[in-house]
Amino acid sequence: MSPELISITPDSAEWRNQDYEAFTDAYLRDRVEELDIAVIDYREIRDTIRKQK
Repeated sequence: MSPELISITPDSAEWRNQDYEAFTDAYLRDRVEELDIAVIDYREIRDTIRKQK
């Protein structure tokens, strides 16, 4: 975990770092691909919600 991350988000640096490590882990990436899981981001969620309104 970088000092920059800690100084920017001291209350959430630990879980943000865990998220980063998970999404850059080769094992997890391979399992996601193997299981044909679609990885989406918040932009796609936002756009879907806006279309429903």
